[in-house]
Amino acid sequence: MKQGSEILVVDDEVNICFVLDQLLTDETHTVTTASNGEDAFELYREHNYPLLIVDIRLPGMSGLELMAKIREINPDTQVVVMTSHAQFDYAAEALRSGAYEFLLKPFDNLELVTATITRATEKIEIIEGNKALIEKLKHEKSDLENINNLLMDLSMRDVLTGLFNRRYINEYLKAELARANRHEKIFSVLFLDIDKFKLYNDKYGHVQGDTLLREFSLVLKACMRESDLAARYGGEEFLLVLPETPKAGADELAELIRHQVEQHKSSGLDVTTTVSIGVASYPDDGIDPLDIIKAADGAMYEVKSAGGNKVAVASATK
Repeated sequence: MKQGSEILVVDDEVNICFVLDQLLTDETHTVTTASNGEDAFELYREHNYPLLIVDIRLPGMSGLELMAKIREINPDTQVVVMTSHAQFDYAAEALRSGAYEFLLKPFDNLELVTATITRATEKIEIIEGNKALIEKLKHEKSDLENINNLLMDLSMRDVLTGLFNRRYINEYLKAELARANRHEKIFSVLFLDIDKFKLYNDKYGHVQGDTLLREFSLVLKACMRESDLAARYGGEEFLLVLPETPKAGADELAELIRHQVEQHKSSGLDVTTTVSIGVASYPDDGIDPLDIIKAADGAMYEVKSAGGNKVAVASATK
């Protein structure tokens, strides 16, 4: 069984501390509780807990003040704040100050509580993993250039899927367009949107939704050529750049991806996932990266509006 995180719960309501202690201990986490901010801060200084669940309204030091003091010591510490419906504005302030998420009291849905904590611990694992990679590189190479390259790569990647992020793909497209223009080459773009992802999230929860996004990225990687480049463009949207590929070849690859996604079953669920895909190319659909993306997005939207699970080519009907 996977070992959970060490969590510090801070609330002056004994029943809230008891519920969270029982709930999170059952999820293999190790839980320590405190009834006020001052005691919690002393415990944190002794133990440096990676995750805190803190009530915003505490006697003495407030939850916001506690969070600020803790983040001065370690900004990577993840904080989930608790508040009531009447104090929602405080939760918004906490999020702006760096809190990971908030929970509303009383807890109407304990599964939502555990899902939130699971996502927070996954973020902690990613942060620690990135730190470990950097430390390993420092010890093995002691080479500043390699460390900078690693940091740059991390900044270009989507944390959840490992694919490139939107900022990188936009810059890459500019370079690819310049290369294609200089050498009189063509390239194509696929705009992919997972069908009914919000409904999937609502039904199975955000943790399973994150799993679906990771598995979808693996399907993309399995279908891509070595010269292709994939990115998570935002939410459930993905972009694929296919150098020196005409529309016919891009359409064929898009259909392969669509078929593979439809055949895939998400981990732990016998559920079929589908995807809508739009295809556009340079120079047929634009001479600017944003115009080409817009053309592929528009083609994707057409099939999505018609029910999804299809491929559409810009300026054509499929």
